[in-house]
Amino acid sequence: MLDFRKIEKVAQKISSILPDDPKILKQEFKNSTKPFLSAILKKADLVTRQEFEAQRNLLQQAERKLRELEIRLKNFKE
Repeated sequence: MLDFRKIEKVAQKISSILPDDPKILKQEFKNSTKPFLSAILKKADLVTRQEFEAQRNLLQQAERKLRELEIRLKNFKE
């Protein structure tokens, strides 16, 4: 779940580091915020689409095996 207070802190930090001169704004923004945002995203524990798909496939396989075992167990009891 996103913590909007943390997002507000991020916005405040970004605005506090922005220079008054618009000519250097782009480079300063890149240099100052990229590491900060990278750290936040790492803490968010996000996964890539490939990792998500791999985990989804493993879960689907496990669910299929579980259904098969449930059927076998039911037939065994009968």
